[in-house]
Amino acid sequence: MKKRLFLYCLLFVCQLSLLAQRPIPAVADPAARLTLLAAQWKALQQSPPQLGVRDCFLFLLDGLDAGFLSSEQTEWVLEKIQTRIITDSTSSAYGAMYWGWTEKNNEAGDGNNVQFCVQYGMPIKFLFDDRLSPRARKLLDQIFQSASHGVRGQTVRLSYTNIILMKIWNTVALGQVYHNDVWLEEGRKLFNKWLDHVARYGNREYDSPTYSGVDIESLLLMIRFSNDQDIKAKATSTLNFFLTDISAHYNPLGGYLAGAHSRDYNRVFSRDLLEEKYINPLLGRKNNNIQLFHQLVLSTLQEIGLSKFQRELMNRPKRFI
Repeated sequence: MKKRLFLYCLLFVCQLSLLAQRPIPAVADPAARLTLLAAQWKALQQSPPQLGVRDCFLFLLDGLDAGFLSSEQTEWVLEKIQTRIITDSTSSAYGAMYWGWTEKNNEAGDGNNVQFCVQYGMPIKFLFDDRLSPRARKLLDQIFQSASHGVRGQTVRLSYTNIILMKIWNTVALGQVYHNDVWLEEGRKLFNKWLDHVARYGNREYDSPTYSGVDIESLLLMIRFSNDQDIKAKATSTLNFFLTDISAHYNPLGGYLAGAHSRDYNRVFSRDLLEEKYINPLLGRKNNNIQLFHQLVLSTLQEIGLSKFQRELMNRPKRFI
């Protein structure tokens, strides 16, 4: 029995390790991505830029993957981003990032932007660090080192599911990339604390067409990139919990979540990030992901897939939700 359990655990760890070694997935429509990149580059040239600060990280990720940016252009974008970090160490907002290009005086708003920026940006370090010029690599490292104060210092409620999971992933990733065991353990401790909260009280931000998508993004990034087997295993278990809940509420014919749910910004069709970018293409509907970040998440989800029970639950006749 112990031998079988050991072999099972070894196989599980090997499967997770293979996920991290997968080649970079191709986006659904490379031509459409190039069109988007050209429009984003044009938007960045405006004064002030007409591209959100956090979207700059998605732009860099795709620009590097597609060979769209020269080293000089990459450095220019990173220099622009660097101006959006609050670097005053005496400020309570130290390390936070402005949402746009006109804010000043250390007023970062709700503080969530730094979490989105680092979540979108860390795959650059994992996938394309060797493609960066020495100056670009230095700039990106300076950005993340400064942002680490904002990521770790932001007070986030445990019930604020999407942001707390993002903070956990960001802290773990920063600790791994910069070989900082203190940060890694901060991320692990916060993950354990959040897991205990959900076990006791459930998921307050439940079945959201938008934020359940953000939740599984952070979990799938942990599964794909973390080299800590404890964190990988907990992220996999949590993902299974979310996918079971999603399967119980998903309408396969309509391609949306049925029943009650938390925040939903698409008030007509009730479909958003979760369905459009992840669950619908997972189940064979058209994949419209033309940005690498979303395709990375989807491809990792496809490697894992739904369990037999989750598929049965999703297709169970006369479901009462």
